[in-house]
Amino acid sequence: MRVGLFIAMAFKQLIVFKSTKYKQHYQTLMRFKTQFKSLYLPKHHYCGRITTDMSFGARLTIVRKDKKIAQSELAVMVGIHVNVLGRYEREEATPSVEVAAKIADALGVSLDYLVGKAEQQIDQAILNKVLSIQQLPDEDKEHIMYSIDGLIQHAKTRMAYKK
Repeated sequence: MRVGLFIAMAFKQLIVFKSTKYKQHYQTLMRFKTQFKSLYLPKHHYCGRITTDMSFGARLTIVRKDKKIAQSELAVMVGIHVNVLGRYEREEATPSVEVAAKIADALGVSLDYLVGKAEQQIDQAILNKVLSIQQLPDEDKEHIMYSIDGLIQHAKTRMAYKK
């Protein structure tokens, strides 16, 4: 019961274990680690939700649920078995780079966000506009960037006065 007591103290929750098997304690620890991680780490926003420095599986679960996609639907889109996807979300297995890229594409997010290299998700529509701006002549790019800078400054000023 020492392991159970340690886990309870670590997460400031009262957890009672029915078994003293190490594997069950480890699985319980992993479940609570994912659930209570946001209480102890710096927070940031993702699509209106507060998230933290999370693992691939936790980010995958949040993005999938935010987009209201079932595990079975995502598994079909990616071309893997639904049980394998569940193992990725529970962090019992790690996908290959190719499978992780397919998952990111199917969810419409960047692979960097899913693996934790980027803390904020870039909107695909904005990214497409930036890519189209890059293809324009330099003079047009300069005018567009000047206009965007002015609009951003105006929006920041407006937000500052709302507070």
